[in-house]
Amino acid sequence: MLAQKGFAAMYNDYTPSAFARSSPTPMAPHGHTMKIIARRARIEHMAVELLRLSSSLRLPVPVEEIYAHPPLQLWIVDPNRTPPLAPPSDETFAGRQSIAQAIARLVGESAWTTRVRLMSTKPFTPDDIATFADTLLVPTALLSALNDRQRAPQIVSALFQVPLSTAVKRLTELGYLTADPKIVQPDLTPEH
Repeated sequence: MLAQKGFAAMYNDYTPSAFARSSPTPMAPHGHTMKIIARRARIEHMAVELLRLSSSLRLPVPVEEIYAHPPLQLWIVDPNRTPPLAPPSDETFAGRQSIAQAIARLVGESAWTTRVRLMSTKPFTPDDIATFADTLLVPTALLSALNDRQRAPQIVSALFQVPLSTAVKRLTELGYLTADPKIVQPDLTPEH
């Protein structure tokens, strides 16, 4: 009830709605976009819940540990199974990305009640797997706790131990980097 009062105090009958107009404007997302945003939010919620259950909300996220010791026995751990290997890549930390994607596939196939409640019983799509893996490795809460200087793509990559492309993707998704082609971004290719 207290949450409802707080919500009511923040939003009342006189609060203008961003979606009050009947025609979509550049500021009001279309219905399809809203569905995608809602789905991504549910996937991120599951990733954070998995981190909470495994007491793993820290830098860097211990995906190797989560893979080997799943909370709530979400998947069966085969002692003979080795963690997935990353495909050959020039990117640093590609192995951690592969493990996070393997965790996403396992969660996506599981009967975990949180997953079923938020996403239904359908397995994850490839986009869902990528989103889950990225949000597992770079949770919004940990990224938002960094200061502006620490949010440089190279620093995020090193702190979270993720490929540079994942750091750039998460920083862009969360609005810390711009995707505006008019604004020149620094060259993020690693030097050899």
